[in-house]
Amino acid sequence: MLLSICIPTYNRAEFLRKTLESIVTQTAWFNGETEIVISDNASTDNTSAVIDEYQNRYPVFIRSVRHNQPIDPHDNFEAAMRLGKGEYLKLNNDTLLCSANALAEYLAILRRYCSLLRTAVWQLPTQYQKPFNVRI
Repeated sequence: MLLSICIPTYNRAEFLRKTLESIVTQTAWFNGETEIVISDNASTDNTSAVIDEYQNRYPVFIRSVRHNQPIDPHDNFEAAMRLGKGEYLKLNNDTLLCSANALAEYLAILRRYCSLLRTAVWQLPTQYQKPFNVRI
């Protein structure tokens, strides 16, 4: 898996639906290099139903976790990132729509510049590196 699109969410079912649809309708979605992972911060609306709908449509490429109790939003962002199994992780807001061909462009950039990205991150001083592995 090349790219994990990591989406933290809380009570934004209809926004999440639009975001997911903007990703899965792209041609590049069907090449099998991308997964979507969702961390639901104990939503009380129909967010879980939206997630279930998309997981049923794409069971191999969409995974999620639902927290039983709300957690700090920053922790939910981290939980979404930890779910990702891709070589690269993209944090994506649940209201951020993916424009036409954006996924193909992300993947092309990752393929072309991946060694440069790895080198740049590994050269960061330790105090600027995240305590969890974002795999970039």
